[in-house]
This record gives sequence, C-alpha cells and structure tokens, in this order.
Amino acid sequence: MWDRLEARFGLRWVRASTLPHVTLAVGMGTDAARLQAALAGLARSTPRLEVELDGVAVFPGPQPIVYLRVVPNDELRSVQRDAAEAAIDAGMRLGEYFMPAAWTPHVTLAVRDLAAADLDDVLMELGTYSTSFPTTLGSLALLEVLPPVYPRHSYDLLGSGPAPDSTG
Repeated sequence: MWDRLEARFGLRWVRASTLPHVTLAVGMGTDAARLQAALAGLARSTPRLEVELDGVAVFPGPQPIVYLRVVPNDELRSVQRDAAEAAIDAGMRLGEYFMPAAWTPHVTLAVRDLAAADLDDVLMELGTYSTSFPTTLGSLALLEVLPPVYPRHSYDLLGSGPAPDSTG
C-alpha cells in the first residue's frame, strides 16, 4: 500500500519516517532518560496487542492526513493512557489530540506531503485495497519527530521477539 502511494502520488514522508505504527503520544519537551526508562518498563509489562484495522479515514485540513482506522479496545486504550502519563510525568507537553480522552488510534498512510487537491485520487486508490484486517503490535518506540524522523529507542512488548530494525 505504501509502495503504491509513493509510486503514484509521491507520498514519501510517512515511509521515510518510521515503520507502520500506532502513535501513542506526541508532544514537546521531555526528560528523555526518564521517558526511556518509563517506556522500557511499560514494554516489559505489556503483552503483544492484537488490534483490528477497519478501513480508511481522513483527518481533514490544508494538508490532510490519511490513515487506517484502528478499532480501539481496552488493552490498547490502557497502553496509550500509560504511555501518555509516562510522557507527561517526564515533562512532555502532550499534544491535545494525544490526551487519552481525545486520542484516535490510527496507522498513518499519508501525512505532510499530501495536497488537499490529491485527496480524492488517493482515497480512490486506497479503495482498491482490503483495509480491514487484524494485526499485532509488538513494540513501543521512542521517536525524534523533528525532521529527519528517526527511532531513538525501541522496546519489545512482553512475549515479542526482537523489534524490527526500522533504521535500515
């Protein structure tokens, strides 16, 4: 899916940044060492999470964000709440959309390089894919989100094998 979006529409930003993922928290300013320790502890106590993806949706705006909806479940909401609390405890000013009551779990397909004028064509292209299926979340990662985006640390969830190398 990401290959086709890049080839047909030049949508590279999300692929250049990270592996497909569900973002649990975004914010500014933090005590990185404290957050790293908290996420490592959270990962050690969190089993792999089974989640269901359920179709394509859009966060509208001048640069719309296209994503796969993630059906929220109690386990996922609990992990997001714990990650958000750890981020806040480490001094992060959490973005309003990542506060637990406002959070929309999703897997981003296009962000930052999608022009609003291309949105309909992108959605038509995505309509050719099956976008409802189960998947497993197997790690937590701490990312530096200022361009270029790169993984700083990755933590396997309880019962997971090694996290995939997202740097290569």
